[in-house]
Amino acid sequence: MTSLDPLAGLAVFLTIADTLSFSRAADKLGMSRATASSQMRDLEHRLGVRPLQRKTRSVTLTEAGKIYLRALDGLLARVLDADSEIRALHEKAIGQIRLSAPPDLG
Repeated sequence: MTSLDPLAGLAVFLTIADTLSFSRAADKLGMSRATASSQMRDLEHRLGVRPLQRKTRSVTLTEAGKIYLRALDGLLARVLDADSEIRALHEKAIGQIRLSAPPDLG
């Protein structure tokens, strides 16, 4: 089923564009090559163009892919930074700590 989520497949596209390989991109993202291919097919369907030219032993960016890559420049890094910032809020102790002890201990 094709995802209508505008962010679906972006990490896969950006990683494939960086590595020029479905296998290396899938390894880098911790997913199977089939999952990476499926996400790229969904992205292509949603965009209505093929951002990647796939050949037996190579992957290259099409003109549309180059334009899309330029438009997305820095997006993944910003999303990862935002994720880290939010996780840090959860990990950091927030609030007051109250301790009670008998007077002898003081």
